[in-house]
Amino acid sequence: MKKPPLSIDEHRAIGLELFHLRNRIQTLMIDVANRYHKTSRTSRTAMKACKAMDSLRCQMDWQAGVDLNEQEFTPKLYYPGQIAGTQKGTCNED
Repeated sequence: MKKPPLSIDEHRAIGLELFHLRNRIQTLMIDVANRYHKTSRTSRTAMKACKAMDSLRCQMDWQAGVDLNEQEFTPKLYYPGQIAGTQKGTCNED
């Protein structure tokens, strides 16, 4: 039996939560990089966590495109800040 896909409201809720988690992880990554050298194991691990969050958001954005119809789908589900212009950059930027 096939499981039902996420609804637009479920995608919206998950997207917003992932957006805030990603921003928090990025802040922590910057704090770690400022305390320890950027090439330290600690800093690299923090960067991997941030990249993993970016990868999850990308995959969920793709899945929303599969789950939702054209009228419902918008990249704002998983990238609200980038689309609205309130967030710039990615975790792996210097």
